[in-house]
Amino acid sequence: MTTGLNKAYLIGTIGHEPELRTTAQGLPIAKVSLSTPHARKVDDAWIDTPDWHRLTLFNREAEHVARYAHKGDTLAVECAIRPQKWADKDGITHYEVALVVDRVLWLSGPRGRGSDG
Repeated sequence: MTTGLNKAYLIGTIGHEPELRTTAQGLPIAKVSLSTPHARKVDDAWIDTPDWHRLTLFNREAEHVARYAHKGDTLAVECAIRPQKWADKDGITHYEVALVVDRVLWLSGPRGRGSDG
């Protein structure tokens, strides 16, 4: 048996309204872009530039985030890291690291809007 940990923990701000879709089997899937702060030094000054993370949520978490989360809300998420590989219509192979959300902690957003989230 091998030992390991395949998790990412992020705290950041939602960059756009969540996108919800449903698979042919009826499975809800939401996509969210999350911005996390990143400071880098340019000459003698520190510049804040965001790092962007594309998150995927399934089932109840997908429905909940799609219903209650909005651009500008702050979330903490626990994600599984899932490497993906696919070929496009021209046969070119593409690689991506997907962040599949296991848990969401609301740091701002739904409760501040008076919802039941």
